Parts: sequence; C-alpha cells; structure tokens
Amino acid sequence: MKRPKDDSDVSPLSEDDDYVPYVPLKQRRKQKLYAIRQALGNLAYSEPTESDHEDATATVDNTTDKKTPDGPALPSSTLGQTNGEADGQETAGPKAKGSLFDTMWELKKQAEEKRETERDKKLKEEALILNSVTEKTALKGVGEIAMGIHYDKPVQTGWRPAPWVENQLEEKSEQIRKRYRILVEGEAVPPPIRSFAEMCLPRVVVEELRSRGIVKPTPIQMQGLPAVLSGRDMIGIAFTGSGKTMVFALPILMFALDQESKIPFLPSEGPYGLILGPSRELARQTQDVLTHLASKLARAGYPEVRIGLCIGGMAVKDQVDSFRRSGVHILVATPGRLIDLLEKKIFNLEICRYLVLDEADRMIDMGFEEEVRTIFSYFRVL
Repeated sequence: MKRPKDDSDVSPLSEDDDYVPYVPLKQRRKQKLYAIRQALGNLAYSEPTESDHEDATATVDNTTDKKTPDGPALPSSTLGQTNGEADGQETAGPKAKGSLFDTMWELKKQAEEKRETERDKKLKEEALILNSVTEKTALKGVGEIAMGIHYDKPVQTGWRPAPWVENQLEEKSEQIRKRYRILVEGEAVPPPIRSFAEMCLPRVVVEELRSRGIVKPTPIQMQGLPAVLSGRDMIGIAFTGSGKTMVFALPILMFALDQESKIPFLPSEGPYGLILGPSRELARQTQDVLTHLASKLARAGYPEVRIGLCIGGMAVKDQVDSFRRSGVHILVATPGRLIDLLEKKIFNLEICRYLVLDEADRMIDMGFEEEVRTIFSYFRVL
C-alpha cells in the first residue's frame, strides 16, 4: 500500500529556487522613486543634497571593480559615472523629496518675501522724503518765513473802551490780573475789562449773552477781548470751557459789521475774516455760534453779516453758490477743503484782514502745519 503524497513536504532544492534576496529599505525606496520619475517623465529637477552626494560617494567606493549581474567587472570610472547619473536622478524632482504642492508653497513664500521687500523699500523712501522736508522746515527762521515783512503797528479799528478804562493806571491793571490769575506778555498790553458793558458791545449782544447765563466775562475774556478789539495780535491759552470762542467770535463780528456799514459786500466778495479749525465738528459749532449772534444783530437793525462754512463732507456746489450769490463776511473752514477751493480760485484772501487759528496746537499736532503755511501764502501783503 502506497503512502499518500504529502504536498506540504518541500525539498531543499525547491526552497532555493523560491529564495528572494533581501533588499535594504533604502535601496527599495530609491528603486520606487526611480520608477515614479520614469512614469512622470522627469517633470522637475533639483540640485542634489549633501546627504545624497555622500551616499553616492559611498556607493562608488563600495562597488569599485565589482562584477555586474550580467557581465564582467566594470572600471571604477565607468561605475562611478553610472551611479552618479542614478543619484542625480534620485535627488531631482520636487525638492528631491516633496510634492507639487510643496513646490507651489515654496514659490508662494518667495513671492510674498519679494513683495514685502518692495514695500519696505517704499517705506524707506517715504521716510527719507519726510526727513528732508522736516529738516528744510526746521532750518527756516520766523523772519525768513515772513519774507522780511514786519508789522510794528496794530490794525486800526473803530472800537474804543469806556473812558475810565482807557485811562486806567497800569498798577490797577496789574492788580486785576493778579486777582484773576491772568498772565500776560508783550508790550503796551491793553487793560483788562471786567464787564461786557464797559467793552462797549452792542446792547443786543450783551442781552443775548445774559440770556445764555453769561453775565460776567471769564479771565480769558477780560484780557483777550480788549486785546483783539484793539487790533492786536494775540495768542490765548486757557482751559476747555473758559469761553475762548467768544474771544474771537465777538470781535470778528464787530469788524464785519463795521466793514459792511462802510462798504457793503458784493457777490463773490470776501471773506473779511477767516477762522480755521482742525475738525469739521469744531467748525460747525463755531459757525452756529456766529450765525446765531449775526441773526440777533440783524433783527435789531444792524447790517446783515453772512457766515460761510467750508469743510469736507459737504457738496462744493452748495458752498460756491452761496458765496457767489451774496459774498461772505466770515468764513469758517478746515485747512484741506479751503486749500482745494483756493487752488481752484473759487475763494481768495485778498481782502481778508483777520485770521483765527482755533485750537492751533491741536491743528499742528494733527499734521496741518504745511497746510497752514500754504494758506498764509494766499494773503495779500499790505
């Protein structure tokens, strides 16, 4: 009886036929990468890295004078050249070990860095321009900016205070200033006045102030109103809410009334007084105060004083139409819009005699210094 053949038994010869030699992982990866590159048609290449160069050198050294699987031994130079070509292909391709997405990401980063470099270059150029402008402005003195023009006499006005105030001794004026903590500098400073009646303002103005609860002038008004009404240049410094607006609003109204009573304004004429403010809101508030006082004076029989507003955010056509229709005695404006209209020759400052810089320190801090200098250049030199 024959024994059944056991299929599980494998002879040693069959095991040798099925034997597959072990290939290191690194070499298998290289073979796989080479196959992928052949399939893709070598889409991209890159320079070999230092590690790949070292691996290629080591392979050349280890395989020198070895036999190839299908032929005799190759010379060292020929074998090294063959391995070098293979290593060159292995280090080529999307950054040697990346994908097309990685290449795109690298290109995007390089573009952003280039764009940032151009932006920095522009910022540096702008900084150099600003520095040069600042240096040129700082080197100019007050006399040079004024082009040698010097006024030694105040503007002639028709205002006169009460006789006893005009003849007041300087010692008494100093006592009043000391009592109300008024600090003054300058030559021939007008005496302070402690009531609106003694300032010889129109009765309707005094009554309007009283209706608002303003019975006595504040310290800045005691000294500021006589100085401005006398035609003197003045710099006034006081805390918020101390009544600085009235210090220039009342005198400029009085000057406009005097001018209109002598020579009435024609269409497209003016302004006679200019008030510059740093913001639209402040300009609107100032115009409201002046318009209200001017309307009270007109109802009392005084000549009509027209107040204009020149700020951004408003239609230029409306501002121009009101000016060309009846002229403007007093113009309240912001620097930017005023320069725009001056350059277009819609307004001119040939007859303007009074200039007010409301909150001048804030205007300079906001960067309007060059605009203010430009506006000064439009005034006519007498």
